[in-house]
Amino acid sequence: MLYLCIVLINIDDFFCGVFVVYKYPMVSTFPRPYPSQFDLRGETLTCYGSDFRDIVNYTFNSQGYRADFDFDLADPDPIVVALGSSIATGHGIEIDRSFASLVATKHKKKLWNLGQGCFRSSNQTILEQIEYLVNNKANIDFYIVQFTHINRQGNKFNSYLELEQDISVKNFQDILTKITDLLANKKWCWLLTDYSGAVFDHWVVNHPNKISIDPEIVDHIAVKGYEHLAPSTHAVKLLSLHPGPKWHLYTAKEIINFYNNTYEHQQSLEK
Repeated sequence: MLYLCIVLINIDDFFCGVFVVYKYPMVSTFPRPYPSQFDLRGETLTCYGSDFRDIVNYTFNSQGYRADFDFDLADPDPIVVALGSSIATGHGIEIDRSFASLVATKHKKKLWNLGQGCFRSSNQTILEQIEYLVNNKANIDFYIVQFTHINRQGNKFNSYLELEQDISVKNFQDILTKITDLLANKKWCWLLTDYSGAVFDHWVVNHPNKISIDPEIVDHIAVKGYEHLAPSTHAVKLLSLHPGPKWHLYTAKEIINFYNNTYEHQQSLEK
């Protein structure tokens, strides 16, 4: 069996201030999260990523995702799946207060939270996860896609920041086009938490499955321990973008309204 050894050194999203060498087999299986999250599989802890408050419980299943059960492609129950960055993961809050959990609970469906926090995630990885779920015919009732910063490029093996915004915009729009095609006959929605001031093409702004682009963060969280840093430092800016429970509740309501107005109304017309 072929193994890959990676040393992760990431100033922004390090795991509790400790750099770790990860070794894991390169095999075809359920899509694995980034190594710094996959290494936490089967664990429950209170220090995750940049959250040093020790008041939130983070439980990870054996696949490395934030859940207390494993995800089974053969599961016959309809699934709500959430994909995204540490925001989708619910960084800084209990998992049942995340927007994805609130949506799944409202619709009385099981949640697969495929959000990836801690080490820098990318929209390319989200695309790859969706391709896997679609190709393997997972019983997904509703896809919730939380796109992350558009300058994050690559995947878990080769991640970098694109400094040219025009290139980042093009890459994001290409990914959105591919996902739109993949989910053409499925229920889904998306929001973008980028906050770079990027300007997108008209079709992106008016995309029929869009919830919002750069929704206002009404409450910040996960910044304790960084008060000694100057307010203008990159670390504080990054951490302050983690929204609190009020934002998650508001976002969940927006998604639920979209689902009801788009899909339940459509179903009633077809009866």
